[in-house]
Amino acid sequence: MYRSFYENLSFAWLPTATLVFFLTVFALALVKLFVLNGRRDFEHVAALPLEKENPS
Repeated sequence: MYRSFYENLSFAWLPTATLVFFLTVFALALVKLFVLNGRRDFEHVAALPLEKENPS
């Protein structure tokens, strides 16, 4: 059933290419978030609730 559907489809490669593109972008976002930034951004954001505010 699926074979006859994909035989007549002219853009059968498009779903696979889209999936590969999405997974590549997702993996690069994870690498940037956890590897390249490291703890630098996380420590600053984690300390925000502990900082004293200056009411001016």
